[in-house]
Amino acid sequence: MGRELRHRPAGSGKLWAVHETVSEIEGAITPEFKTKKELIKHLVAHGTDWDEPWPRPAAEEFVNRTGWAPSFILSKGCVKKGYEQPGQRPKKGGGDEKETQEDHTD
Repeated sequence: MGRELRHRPAGSGKLWAVHETVSEIEGAITPEFKTKKELIKHLVAHGTDWDEPWPRPAAEEFVNRTGWAPSFILSKGCVKKGYEQPGQRPKKGGGDEKETQEDHTD
């Protein structure tokens, strides 16, 4: 449970957004964008409705590779935001037990 990259069909392409998957509401926490590059720019400049701006490496890792991040990670008494852990890919994501799938299309 945490942050998940989702897309929906739109005309001849897709619209990309970050969704939160923790509460009963489960909805988009960014605007929808026509490309992954636009979404990355938004995350770096503004973050999400729940997060401050993201570091570029974390935004790129999330959008281009993992597509999922926990809300936070508690380890050895330190709390870190889940998206700040680039390269740590879950086998399952989104709290729905579906396999995380890579999609390198815009």
